[in-house]
Amino acid sequence: MLENVLLGLGDVFNFTSLLFMFLGVTCGIIVGAIPGLSGPIAIALCIPLTYYMTPVAAIGFLVGINKGGTFGGSIASILLNTPGAPESAATCYDGYPLALQGKGEKALKCSLFSSFFGDTISAFSLIILSIPLATIALKLAPADLCAIMVFSLVLVSGLDSSSIGKSLIAGAVGMLLSCVGLDCFGDDRLNFGSLTLSAGIPLMSVAIGTLALSEIVFQMQPQFLTQKSGAEASCGADKDACRLTFSEMRRVLPTAMRSSLIGVVIGVLPGLGSTMAAFMAYGTAKKTSKNPEEFGKGSLEGVSAPEAANNAIIGANLVPLLTLGIPGNVSAAIIMGALILHGITPGPLMFEEHPRVIYGIYCAVLMAGCMNLLCGWSGLRAFIHVLGCPRTLLYPVVMFTCMVGAYLADNSVYCTFVMLILAVLGFFMRKFGYSFVTFLIGFVLGPGFEMSLQQSLTISGDSLEVFYTRPIPIILFILSLFMIYRIYKQWKKDTGKQEEKAESLDLS
Repeated sequence: MLENVLLGLGDVFNFTSLLFMFLGVTCGIIVGAIPGLSGPIAIALCIPLTYYMTPVAAIGFLVGINKGGTFGGSIASILLNTPGAPESAATCYDGYPLALQGKGEKALKCSLFSSFFGDTISAFSLIILSIPLATIALKLAPADLCAIMVFSLVLVSGLDSSSIGKSLIAGAVGMLLSCVGLDCFGDDRLNFGSLTLSAGIPLMSVAIGTLALSEIVFQMQPQFLTQKSGAEASCGADKDACRLTFSEMRRVLPTAMRSSLIGVVIGVLPGLGSTMAAFMAYGTAKKTSKNPEEFGKGSLEGVSAPEAANNAIIGANLVPLLTLGIPGNVSAAIIMGALILHGITPGPLMFEEHPRVIYGIYCAVLMAGCMNLLCGWSGLRAFIHVLGCPRTLLYPVVMFTCMVGAYLADNSVYCTFVMLILAVLGFFMRKFGYSFVTFLIGFVLGPGFEMSLQQSLTISGDSLEVFYTRPIPIILFILSLFMIYRIYKQWKKDTGKQEEKAESLDLS
């Protein structure tokens, strides 16, 4: 065993492997910061470059792209309120308000620190808990996954407790759109006779349209053009506003720890994804915070939570891949393809047949996180100055990259057309106060929820007994009802305060 560990370390700690890892992280950060282009797209495009690498160098290169792309997505989220990827949308909630206060660099440092923390936690979970966690995940029944998704949707809906009705409507519309195309049994629905719609609505088109392009269109209104963007406000900030103090880091540490654990647990469960982890971590951070009223106004905890969670997903997704041969998301599926290209089949036998590669991958995941911290920290000021250029120049470039990103998602003009339609929908949702975040989460969870529900009912013979005879669904459904009660109570409290304030203004 010791010999394999030393050989694995030697495969990582050589100039070629470290160089490829550094290039992967740099490429990932640049691609992730461009709205519409994400880590999985960059990984897919770079697969041919790994043909002549060693297996460990290839995986380190691809994992570096994934880690860099995840952090890169937070750059545009914080400085422009335009998420580079769906999992970065939750970072907009508090990252952009901080940037408008001239604290964009502080928010980026908090994001980077949390990303590194999440990376490290997930890497150690991969090393220590890979086989036990994968075994537990394999034993989860469809009813358990269904209950997890219901709880997640309720938790995310509570983020917009000021208008619970609009939040639930937005989530329902998102789930309705996810039903377009083929259902679990291969039957067409809601495609209006169109063969193109039978494939469903692409997630990247929904994410880019509702999150990125609609925000650019919204910011192009005359009343906003005269205001500074987050990047412009951060360019002229003083040193005190840019500094992330030790006390601030210590304050967000419990949030980063909790969110990393959430990311690890969700990452081990195939199919749930980093978007769900980010919003679930944000919702949990808000509910458990001593100062929940600061969330949405520029809370460092609100930046730390989603970034720690979506980075913790990266290492955790390799757990079911390496131990069971089951990829947890798109990135893991592409990495699985790269391993197969090198003659290595992921699964339980990999630990016996290729132990040297296993230990090399463990080390590469840890080193890629360190590379991400190094590259991100050294380029913080450059990111701010590049995105702080005049919006008359920046917005057309971002709009162009949105269209290119939507096209590249499936190499189809159809994806670009859908993105434009959903950008209009996203604009009016912002205009009238509907939660586009709940809409997106409803769209993301829709297919998985339907699949788990159909499987549960098929196994139980169309009986609901399966949902109240297993402990996990019972616990999660009770927690969901408790959350709904808390959300309703908070909504009534806020409504009462608004009515009292309006009455006092009328009297004066």
